[in-house]
Amino acid sequence: SGGMLLANKTVSRVSGGGTGSEWLVIRAEPLDSTQHIEDQAASVASLLRATLEATADGILLIDRTSGIVNMNHRFSQLWRLPDKLLIEHDDNAILAFMAAQSADPHRYMAVLAGIPSDADGETFDLVELADGRLFERKSMPARHGAKILGRVFSFTDITSRKQAEAALKESEERYRTLAEWSPEPIAVHRNGRVLYVNGAAVKAIGATSASDLVGRALIDMIHPDSREDMIARMKVLAAGGVNPPVIE
Repeated sequence: SGGMLLANKTVSRVSGGGTGSEWLVIRAEPLDSTQHIEDQAASVASLLRATLEATADGILLIDRTSGIVNMNHRFSQLWRLPDKLLIEHDDNAILAFMAAQSADPHRYMAVLAGIPSDADGETFDLVELADGRLFERKSMPARHGAKILGRVFSFTDITSRKQAEAALKESEERYRTLAEWSPEPIAVHRNGRVLYVNGAAVKAIGATSASDLVGRALIDMIHPDSREDMIARMKVLAAGGVNPPVIE
């Protein structure tokens, strides 16, 4: 009839015994088109699930009525959802449990209510939990073609990153304080341009304030008689070497 027939095809080689001949046996079994489509859909679903579980973020999908459609394992880990809630599939209880963990449950629910599940556009905010953890919360519409089916929320635990940033800031402030109080002139430069000078350096150079020196070429602050030696010493430092102290 000229039509197409879906089939499973296998090819095997068969020996002719002592005759030295070989044959190829081709076997084709009709494949039901409905079963083929279902198998393809199952394969796609499996790939999507594997992708969701591989991400480091917690993913939550809600429908247009704010009902929970799906979530990955990382999401339940981040929010420490009890097995009882997961087994019961009580959406309201799960959302209430999440709100109760936030540092300000009322604000959490207010922000969530301000993001309609069928709204267009993306959102971003931070969620501080009562136990000190900090999450980034991003959301975007879940679409099928042009139709909005619901909303996808992504939660990223940035607690360690924020703690590291705070520790670095504290360290920088501590060293800046030490530099400011040092009686010795201190200047910090990059590629020969001054980035920072302390009060003692401002006084030693005779400037009015640090802003008069920041951004200038470091070599301009050196007496002409000492510039050649200073350039040589800077080259040694740039190469990872160590200069002997200068005694004048």
